[in-house]
Amino acid sequence: MIKYLFLCSLAALYSPLSQAISLQELEQSLLVNERRMQISTQDSRIASALLQQREVESGWKAFTNANGGSTTGSLSNPGIQAGSSQYGTYGYTAGLSYPLLGTQTTHQKRITEAKKQLETSKFEFETVKRQALQDLRQSYLDLWVSQQQIVLARSYLDHWQQSLNILASRKNAGLLLSSDEKKFQAGFAEVDSQNELAMQLNSVAKKTIVYLTGVPVQELNKVDPPNFLIKTHKDPERASRQPELQAAKLRLEIQKEYASKADWEGVEASMDLTYNDGRQYWNPTVPSSNALVAFNVRIPLELSKFQQGARDETRANLEKLRIESEDREARYVIDSETALMNYQQAINAYKVSELERSAAKRALEENSLRAQSLPGDVIEKKMQARYAYYKAASKQLNNWRLGQIASIQLASLGFPLESSSQVSQIASIALSSAPQIPQAKQDRISFGVPTGVYVWNSSQALNDPEGHTQEWLSFGISKVLIGLTGKQLNDMSLPSSLSKLVQVAHRLNIKVEVVLGDAEWIPPEGRQKLTGLLKPLSSLPIDGFNLDLEIEQLPNWSGQRDQLTQEWFATLQAASESSLIPVSATFHHRHLDIPDLGAKLKEIKIKRAAVMIFTTNQKRVLEVSANAKKSLGDLPYSIVQSVEKEIPRSESYATLGLNPLIKLSKELKKQGSPDLLIQSWSNLKTLSP
Repeated sequence: MIKYLFLCSLAALYSPLSQAISLQELEQSLLVNERRMQISTQDSRIASALLQQREVESGWKAFTNANGGSTTGSLSNPGIQAGSSQYGTYGYTAGLSYPLLGTQTTHQKRITEAKKQLETSKFEFETVKRQALQDLRQSYLDLWVSQQQIVLARSYLDHWQQSLNILASRKNAGLLLSSDEKKFQAGFAEVDSQNELAMQLNSVAKKTIVYLTGVPVQELNKVDPPNFLIKTHKDPERASRQPELQAAKLRLEIQKEYASKADWEGVEASMDLTYNDGRQYWNPTVPSSNALVAFNVRIPLELSKFQQGARDETRANLEKLRIESEDREARYVIDSETALMNYQQAINAYKVSELERSAAKRALEENSLRAQSLPGDVIEKKMQARYAYYKAASKQLNNWRLGQIASIQLASLGFPLESSSQVSQIASIALSSAPQIPQAKQDRISFGVPTGVYVWNSSQALNDPEGHTQEWLSFGISKVLIGLTGKQLNDMSLPSSLSKLVQVAHRLNIKVEVVLGDAEWIPPEGRQKLTGLLKPLSSLPIDGFNLDLEIEQLPNWSGQRDQLTQEWFATLQAASESSLIPVSATFHHRHLDIPDLGAKLKEIKIKRAAVMIFTTNQKRVLEVSANAKKSLGDLPYSIVQSVEKEIPRSESYATLGLNPLIKLSKELKKQGSPDLLIQSWSNLKTLSP
């Protein structure tokens, strides 16, 4: 029962953590932000208003007029002296008019056009919605794929840079063939070019998603790998449910209904009910009034010719709509079969490229082992094997992308689309772009200060706590900061799996904290979401929370920094008061200039600070650490560094390896800095001293 209430609380209070934004969240934003859908909605309103006008026009109409004037003439009337006299008249006319015959037909024609416009607009909205979803899914796919392409390319380029000295020495010794050198240079140029293209694709995909959804661009730095699955079973009714086909058929039916009633065209007629009231006044005034029923008819002199043209127009419209309906249906069949063919081809190509990549990975591992123990041209063989692996991995990634594109296309054609909750195997390709080379013995890495690591993708660690804690131990890790996704929060096994991970980690003296981060929690209106989330989570046996709440992610933060800083303090205080376990705060090093920062954090019961400075300039890091010590006083703090491949090289140790990072940790120890935190584990585990 406790476990059930815990999960229900999390599901109700869930807000994005320091995790990748999901496609489902973006699709929800799309529905309220996409311009084409907004335009289509207004088109429907316009069509509805127009139909209302046309229907009113076809019924009874009221009319009236008023008149008056004077007349000069001779009067001859008993009792009145004959002679010239002037008299006046005035009055009004009021009535009702109803269209008949051809006039009614003309009105019905206009109503028919308005109906077609209205009904079509409803289906056009669904068409626009499908197109918008297709564009979003395509851009989301391109964003994730481009990130993997960048990681793949940088892994190869980094290895190239690391091998330059060895290749240069072999060239100077006359051991490097000129042909091999040119091949290596060509490979470097190709991969560097592919890296540039991937960065451009990444930029375009982000801009497109921001335009479609209105989501801030900084939320798109991390996205989950898409995994679209299509059900390709036969469905004879699928075509009939397509909005384009439904719209075409409905237009045809409306036109047929009009054609069956299109009589008396050209014969304009109406029935008028009229009441006249007038006065002629001289002496005395003479009243007059009357009521009339009139039938008005206007007929073209060449009525038969007019009606023949009208019938031809009606038949042509019917034929046009019939052809349009059949064309839509035929094109749908062709488009569906083409998309299914592309889908199957992509799946087959992906399976073949998976075998090719596995073979290339094995060849790279073997050549790397040979390079460790054998002299000669094994270095060149290793370089060739690494290039072959890059090509094979890129090919597999591209084939997978083509399969996902085909799935998106099929979804736009009405095939059921599912986003699998299982992480696709493709998600590990970029991370294995530098395959681990087996060694006879791996020594434990030792940093100069206690070191923690961010574990953004925690699903593997939760599923295999024994294996991952041993890996952390081999890297000298004494603390892990775990991120959790919304899916994990809704998983009934979360309490037991997270508790198991903590239990195993504690046996190895590794602390486990949960990292939470969403700038929307800083303002007062978002604060309750954070505190509501902390209460059930703090009942788990974790060692604390790390709140990565960055005011820089809020709009116009620099213009209202002082106010946002006060809100930040208030949110941290609310969090520490609602949590049963210690709370630490992460922030950018620029905020060390806040007066009495350490005292203020201690006052609101923040137990530790984590100061982010992403640079490989170690002198600058040591300066910031010294400033942190002055600003924070006796409040414990950590310095946060990055080994992520997705950020610029000047900000990450991804291309430099572990040795410079270990050196920095030892310098921090000399300075008296207590802790080092590294982002993130998925990148750190690929590095070696």
